[in-house]
Amino acid sequence: MARRGHVLVALGEPGFRRLLAVRLTSQFGDGIFQASLAGAVLFDPDGRRRPPMWRPGSPCCSCRTR
Repeated sequence: MARRGHVLVALGEPGFRRLLAVRLTSQFGDGIFQASLAGAVLFDPDGRRRPPMWRPGSPCCSCRTR
């Protein structure tokens, strides 16, 4: 329980609160970006003509022979 006092002291500092807010905001933005990127890659409407490359066991583009 001794650490609880350290957390309250840290939250009392305006610099720490600002750092915490910036970090949480940037992590939230990064999560939104990653989710949209995954949605664009996995649910690409133009990619329906070819097999999905993210499926386990499917050959990668550089491994295919013509």
